[in-house]
Amino acid sequence: MKTVLFISLLFFVHTASAECKKDFSTLGAEYSIAHSKAHAKQTENKEHLNLWRLPKRVGHEHVEQKRFIEWMQAGTKKIRKTDYFDANKRGIEYYPEDLEEREAQSDWSIYNQFITEEFIASLSPVNTVGKGCDTLVSYQGSKQNAKFELTWFPHKKIIQSFTILTPTLITEWKLEKLHSDQTMIKQQFAQRSQYQLTDYADIGDNESDPFLLSMINLGFVKHGASGFYNAQGESMDGGHHHH
Repeated sequence: MKTVLFISLLFFVHTASAECKKDFSTLGAEYSIAHSKAHAKQTENKEHLNLWRLPKRVGHEHVEQKRFIEWMQAGTKKIRKTDYFDANKRGIEYYPEDLEEREAQSDWSIYNQFITEEFIASLSPVNTVGKGCDTLVSYQGSKQNAKFELTWFPHKKIIQSFTILTPTLITEWKLEKLHSDQTMIKQQFAQRSQYQLTDYADIGDNESDPFLLSMINLGFVKHGASGFYNAQGESMDGGHHHH
């Protein structure tokens, strides 16, 4: 009997470990994000956000804003940010000490996948479909006045859909397309590495620069871009302009 149990245990461990061995540290995902007032019959505002993922580097492309925000792991629990503006072919570099507290998160998952593992763990799983790397888990939960519905690829660390319902607003994330072409994903970073960069610490000495002046007036420089959801399910204000 012990031998049977031991063999069964070995089979279980092998099956679990073999379930998905692919590496998804290099990946691209395109999202649409719809905002509507509660009980409204039509979408009030829609935007598109693309995630470009490399090992220790993540890019968030805000399509309508023509803006690409790169986050990079810089040592233990430190984050660096470069804010690229595609229309101007310019960028602003931020070192860890330059970032506002809400951006200088030590939890890399908030950059890598938009929601923290802690937040996912706070929700209740309600259904699982698929198998292996394509396993998809549905979650539900609520905090304060908000209700959450999440469908999540646990191996890919990718949101398939995410709905936030409050008494006044409904926000719906939808995965439109996944990319696995490494050359194409790397190109997202390479093309922007050619832009002219300004160190955030030097902006005060260059306020006569028309580009920097316009970024300050628009609030892009002093207000960081995130659009992430923390462990409490709270939107970390910034990159998404909710109307």
